[in-house]
Amino acid sequence: MTTHTAHSATEITPHPVERIVTAVLSLAALAGFGWVGSMVYAALSG
Repeated sequence: MTTHTAHSATEITPHPVERIVTAVLSLAALAGFGWVGSMVYAALSG
């Protein structure tokens, strides 16, 4: 008889790599929105 028990889905936490990827994607999205905003501002102001 095996004594190993599987973890439930609620006990599994995201791996540190997944957190880093999420953080990088969030920062990239913010940078993209900032760039688009600056392009709109430049187009409308000049």
